[in-house]
Amino acid sequence: MIAEWRKVALCFLIALAAALAPARADDGPDADKLQQAVVHVWAYGGTDEVKLDLRAGSGFIISQDGYIVTNYHVVSKATKIAVILQGEAEPQSDSAEELDALFRGHPAKVILASQARDLAILRISPVSIDPLTISTANLSKNTAVYAIGYPGVADDLFKAPTANPTVTNGVIGRTYSARLADSDEDETLPVIQHNAPINHGNSGGPLLDSCGRVIGVNTWGNFDQLMSGGDGAYIKTAAGVYYASRADNLVALLHAGNIPAIVSGDECRVSAIQQFLQRGLMDGGVMLLMLSLLLVGIMAFRRPRRIVLDTVNRTADALSRRVSGNGAPRRPARDGFAAAMQGTKRNDNRKGANFEKLHFAGRGDAERYSFDITRNLLQRTKNGAVIGRLHSGVDVLIENDEISRRHARVFFDGGQVVIEDLKSLNGTQADGIRLLQDLPAPLKPGSVVRLGPFAFDVKFE
Repeated sequence: MIAEWRKVALCFLIALAAALAPARADDGPDADKLQQAVVHVWAYGGTDEVKLDLRAGSGFIISQDGYIVTNYHVVSKATKIAVILQGEAEPQSDSAEELDALFRGHPAKVILASQARDLAILRISPVSIDPLTISTANLSKNTAVYAIGYPGVADDLFKAPTANPTVTNGVIGRTYSARLADSDEDETLPVIQHNAPINHGNSGGPLLDSCGRVIGVNTWGNFDQLMSGGDGAYIKTAAGVYYASRADNLVALLHAGNIPAIVSGDECRVSAIQQFLQRGLMDGGVMLLMLSLLLVGIMAFRRPRRIVLDTVNRTADALSRRVSGNGAPRRPARDGFAAAMQGTKRNDNRKGANFEKLHFAGRGDAERYSFDITRNLLQRTKNGAVIGRLHSGVDVLIENDEISRRHARVFFDGGQVVIEDLKSLNGTQADGIRLLQDLPAPLKPGSVVRLGPFAFDVKFE
């Protein structure tokens, strides 16, 4: 009986704490911890005959092996690159002595670069800093975001003696795909438009979600020109619209270079306790009232009924599990795919096993891209049917810039039909799950497949 009443008390105290907590906005991720993985990147180029160029940007650690992500334009044409970790001394001038000490600190080399994606992977000596996790989860408008980096203007008046990144916050304004300005490539890249202030120097720094995971690499900002006084001079001022290259671009580059990183496709969800605190007095007060009535009902009986105690026990246990498991990370999406594949029996697809063709019926704007894949085509080769916009080398042609040259493939695997992503820039989804390469997902009658922005209903005919 004592143990049972302790559980009742636990429920009551948790609800009381939630009810009395003032309403507040999302505090966001643990910036003090995350900033340790955000670095200051210095790039030096030129020769004695050519004017020297010293540039600075931001970057972030993705592996304790010393791999760092930054923008291509920060390090392009650099003859020397150095990285300063959070808390280390910053150069106080551009004297030869200061620069010599700077480039002796953590010298970096470009391991992999893509001008089309404006991304570069650097490497320094191994570090003991926890790397940032990269998220490929779906994004939506008005989602809270956080930028961490080293904007140059932050040191114009008061120069920090040690590396100490700046944190800003905002929300996602929109997500879309577009061709990178000044790029010779015709590929369209997924872009995040947001309003978390960034400036020159933030380039290459991470854009994070509320769970502290990288959803983009800050790259561009819009600036307006305002007239200063009556002399006709103009000054640049931030327009409040900033852009990040979506993390999908980075993941594709990392896959291409076999570079280690932590990638998660899970949605960012606020814990139950945080939701209590964020809802504040109103919702918490309702919960407090409900539990108070429950306590009064229990106390009205000398010997409480078992059904009442069982209800309280289940509630207390559920709350206890949520509290104790608050900091435990969810399994990566990769585990979810493996479990889905293992849990699918080979005869689960018998209903569609006798099909003559698969009809992919496009929804809305995708209707004009509807297509068929015949059983004969799938059986003809183990590679199945490749879908893409490349005029040669694909079996199903979709002429749209949102579709990669080789976007996805459909094939037989152990008697069932599956679909696999082929490192596409805009991604492939099956029944709401985002696909990672080498982890195909099963298709069944009624499945919904999304190729980039286009959704298709799968029919076995």
